[in-house]
Amino acid sequence: MIGQTEFVPLKLLGEMQPYPTQLITLPQAIEILLRFPQKLGWLFRGQEDSSWELLPKAGRKPFYRHARPVDEQRPASRRNPPPDLGRFNHWRELAAGYSSTLPASDFDCLAYAQHYGLPTRLLDWTANALAALFFACEGHFDVAGAVYAYFPRRYIDRDTCDLYSFSGNACLRVPPFDRRILAQHAAFVLFGDPAQALSPSQFEDELKEMNCGEMDLIKCVIPAPAKLIIHRQLEDVGMTRRTLFPDLDGLSRDFVTEALYLEAFNARDKNP
Repeated sequence: MIGQTEFVPLKLLGEMQPYPTQLITLPQAIEILLRFPQKLGWLFRGQEDSSWELLPKAGRKPFYRHARPVDEQRPASRRNPPPDLGRFNHWRELAAGYSSTLPASDFDCLAYAQHYGLPTRLLDWTANALAALFFACEGHFDVAGAVYAYFPRRYIDRDTCDLYSFSGNACLRVPPFDRRILAQHAAFVLFGDPAQALSPSQFEDELKEMNCGEMDLIKCVIPAPAKLIIHRQLEDVGMTRRTLFPDLDGLSRDFVTEALYLEAFNARDKNP
């Protein structure tokens, strides 16, 4: 477990500061990421570019317009949704003609839509720190990547919570309707306002006593030159796209990425 003094103190609440130690090799990355145990509730996300904000696709251009309902004089609802949930409603109506297994729950169906590429207010996370590390090192080899550790304090009760009036951020767990969800230990964070980036908040005293540190969101940076090294080391211990995407797409992508990584390695050797 990690002591409180090992976290970077934040100058302002909500100001994102990187963890003091960068992730350079797989053994060193594992040592740091184990300080945020998934058994205590920590989730992880890898991003290929450390400058990207923690925003769901529905909160990014060109998909975001605003978070207000159609009729601002009435509360948001399924019949009076903000634009991104109106898009989801339309997708859901059309998707019924393509799939006989569309989930009935609003939240399960939103995750289903996310899985099939619709811009939603969900952001993908994983309980597997190595999976997050893999995704952070998978591309954009010329820029630093990042792995985030997040400790959600709110969880969606899919039976009682209303998607359309939800505010703030909370973790969403859904039944594994696809093998990828199982393989990736997937979870989602739901955003009440998809354009409001996830930011750190301070832990309550009882969580500090559990050696969770000071803040609920930690950013670990991976320097650009280290990404190829860590990715190769992950493959050496069996963490590959084929294991994270256990289908023909994942198998085929393994063959494609092998050539891409070899090309990136050769380019690095020519331009040290």
